[in-house]
Amino acid sequence: MIQKCATTFKLIGVLYSLIALLVLPVTAASAQFTPLNHSTAGKNFSFAVYGDIQDNYKEGHKALVGRLVKEPVSLVFNTGDISDHSGSDYDTQFYPIISDLLSRVPFFPAIGNHDIRWNSRESRVPFRRFFRETFRHLAGLPDNRHLAGDDNQRLWYSFKYNDVLFIVLDSNFFVDEGRYRKTHLLPEYKGYRDEQLTWLRDLLRKAAGDESLRARFVFFHHSPFTSAETGRKIPLLAIGGHPGHGTMLVNQQVPAERPGEKLYLLDLFRQTRVDAVFTGHEHYYERWTELITEKGRPAHKINWVVNGLGGVRPRGEPEYRQARLDRIIAKEPHFVAYRDRIRSANPAWSSDFRHAFPNEKHPNGAFHNYVVVTVDGKTIRFQTKDTTGTIRDQGSFSLAQSEKDVAGVAAE
Repeated sequence: MIQKCATTFKLIGVLYSLIALLVLPVTAASAQFTPLNHSTAGKNFSFAVYGDIQDNYKEGHKALVGRLVKEPVSLVFNTGDISDHSGSDYDTQFYPIISDLLSRVPFFPAIGNHDIRWNSRESRVPFRRFFRETFRHLAGLPDNRHLAGDDNQRLWYSFKYNDVLFIVLDSNFFVDEGRYRKTHLLPEYKGYRDEQLTWLRDLLRKAAGDESLRARFVFFHHSPFTSAETGRKIPLLAIGGHPGHGTMLVNQQVPAERPGEKLYLLDLFRQTRVDAVFTGHEHYYERWTELITEKGRPAHKINWVVNGLGGVRPRGEPEYRQARLDRIIAKEPHFVAYRDRIRSANPAWSSDFRHAFPNEKHPNGAFHNYVVVTVDGKTIRFQTKDTTGTIRDQGSFSLAQSEKDVAGVAAE
């Protein structure tokens, strides 16, 4: 009986989403945008990250924002799925809860798959119009000329703040199946994927040579590395998981800049020394660390954070036995493909992937949360907090480029 009720509620949710696509008007209201305060440039600062609200505004999201608004952060990022109904509830459900936070700090969203009107030539217009003031501000910054126009559906962007580069992507273009493919084959989106990837390639390669930058952070919705969900899956409707999406992210190629070049999205992050990648999509919290070594010596560390419980109800979480996690890292095809490409690019390089949280000691990743990241000189500190303010995960790593500093964080 319980299982039948759960299935019925899921079906009702799917039906509501379909109705929203067909009959509900495009969001007319626009969220307030608080401009960046550049008077603090060169100083230490903190920012917060969370994602995946969907339709649980009055419970999970309200509690989370009530705690987050008390944090002394300069910026807030959301990794997508603000809506569960293609943006029809931004001004009626999302805005009343978030308005106080938006009046205090700049809010920078990535678009998730639930924020999109699939099979529509205006698939991203509700999102763009609701965050109109944000995108108008961003369009005036360097490297964001492609954002001009209030109904422009190019929703990737970047900006610098306090010697740190922030990049937000539309990862829906990196998933090539079903409604993703059908929508992005529409004439309105011709060339968007390669345009975004070329923009990212040029931006990151330029940033790699910028010695004034302390750090580089990237945000998007779909998670390339996860420990796989064990949540319910309803046949035919494909509810309860995202099989294959991680593989598509790992195998996403970037347009070549030079003849004979073969470049992949995640390899670009490694080559240009991105420090952390924040994603959502999977409805739990987990953190991976990757240590790149050259001839056995530490060279660079990337932090991969899956932050998909910003209000949405947990869908079920993986089992965090170390033996299972080690098997995923060693044998899952997209993990293997990623490591093999690193070695083929340079036989002296290797990738040491570790699942940092949850683990056997702290096995629970199914809690509503946000991450507070502090840039303190050349050290990055982070704390992951739940809606009571309890710290559930924390750590730090050095941005210094010396071998000693990188080796130090390898032991965390």
